[in-house]
Amino acid sequence: MDGRHNLIPGDEVEKVKNTQFHCWVEDAHGNLVFDPEFPHYSWIREANGCDKDADRCYFKYERQEECLKIAMKLAIQKSIALNNVGCDDYIPLNHCSVNCLRFIRKNQGKNYKICIGAFGWKKRDGSIWFEYG
Repeated sequence: MDGRHNLIPGDEVEKVKNTQFHCWVEDAHGNLVFDPEFPHYSWIREANGCDKDADRCYFKYERQEECLKIAMKLAIQKSIALNNVGCDDYIPLNHCSVNCLRFIRKNQGKNYKICIGAFGWKKRDGSIWFEYG
């Protein structure tokens, strides 16, 4: 990362408690395995001056273990509530932790892990727009 980005400084644990984070799934080698593309991402990219086909950018929080404990506790609670109203599929917008939890459960034994941090896209000027986190 070249330092030109809009990440808001602050305590990572507090960000997670205030739902200012993004989750995705990686394999044992750090390769992205799961982070669904949702239709609203295209207008978010456009509205923030990002290239239409810009690659995703990720920034992992340093305090992964501590942050994940908080995020997954909330994800389990949300997932149960969503299941109770008949929603058992992947959910767009603000439910990345639930989506990752459900993906991990469906793919048990594959040595995948949930990561937590910030997510966005490169802008035309080379900087990075972090929409989540």
